[in-house]
Amino acid sequence: MRELLVFGQLAAPLTRPTHIVSIMQLAKRARISDDKARRILAGLERQLNRKLFASDQNRIVLTPAGKKLNRIAGDLAALLQQEEEPAEMVTIEADPLLVESLVTEVLGDFLDSWEGLVQVRICPLGPSVRSNILSGITSLGLGFADKSETVPEAELLGPVLPWVLIFSGSHRLAGRTGSITLDQLSGDDRLFVPGLAAECPGLLEALSGFPACNRIECDISGVEGMVKRVLGLGILPALDLDAQAEGLNSLVIKGVPSVQPRLYLPRKMSDPVQSLVLALKAAAEARIPQPEPPLAVPVQPAHTNGEAVEEVISA
Repeated sequence: MRELLVFGQLAAPLTRPTHIVSIMQLAKRARISDDKARRILAGLERQLNRKLFASDQNRIVLTPAGKKLNRIAGDLAALLQQEEEPAEMVTIEADPLLVESLVTEVLGDFLDSWEGLVQVRICPLGPSVRSNILSGITSLGLGFADKSETVPEAELLGPVLPWVLIFSGSHRLAGRTGSITLDQLSGDDRLFVPGLAAECPGLLEALSGFPACNRIECDISGVEGMVKRVLGLGILPALDLDAQAEGLNSLVIKGVPSVQPRLYLPRKMSDPVQSLVLALKAAAEARIPQPEPPLAVPVQPAHTNGEAVEEVISA
């Protein structure tokens, strides 16, 4: 490629009316040595098996092959001089639990598909996510909210999820199955809650009766880590719990509004962001536990004269 660019420098004066009688003159104008110019020219002519310069009426001119090669050299020089188009910055604000369970699922393929065209930045979901998206600072957001909360700027991402209480196998609750309410816990229990609880007023209200000194806020991995070290109980959304809290027991918490993953989006999305959103939705559909359909079981009400009828009972 370097030889082609040098040839373009040598040939440039011959594209204008001029009287140059030797390669030495061309080399001087291109500010390279005569030996280097002749060596590069001979190498190109040998590779192409074509003469690139010829003598015409005691002056140097380009041959037809030389003219074609000069156009190619010009295109190459123009391409190299162009400023490289900056990669699009895709900023994702996301709850750590959704980063671990969803974003990691799709990010590799996304980067491969848009290699060299995007630059990705992932940061924790903040209270200003909506204004950040409106101002263009953030490309999209991933978080949780109470199922009863209406967020016009957000799309639902999968079904509602109950909160679950996680605990180690050595805790006094070990062996218990099913569900539990927060008022059944001892006030002496330490309770580790994720930072996303701040976005869920229903959970905060339910926790208000729990002693503040034993209620500790930390990130998702912190909740799991504290529970695994038998430092207390933890509360998490029931999102892919088996993978997120391996080796821990869990009980569904009753009496607390369920939560639902939300996708915060701008009104207009670039092609890379649109493809990322579609991938996240597909990953959520595959990873977030889907609610089981209601069961139809036979019951025998008194008014049916003994004939069995079906009644739908929620699982």
